Amino acid sequence: MLKIYTPKNCNYQERKYIIDVIFHVFLGLPYEIYTHDDSWDYRILLPNGNVIIIEDGFWKNFSKTLQYLDYNYFRD
Repeated sequence: MLKIYTPKNCNYQERKYIIDVIFHVFLGLPYEIYTHDDSWDYRILLPNGNVIIIEDGFWKNFSKTLQYLDYNYFRD
């Protein structure tokens, strides 16, 4: 089973939803989700012991819940 570690911050529910859509809905893979406080990266621990690290290039820019929906972020 995959173990997925995601940063713990105010956008956790959004992250959790996206992870569920990708790993459960699209890929049909069982996984467990955990949070961590030491970086903004996602860590996916594979059953064979390897680790995939994915940098968070979106959510790390927003420190408040739903801040990414603010009109000011869509303006030029």
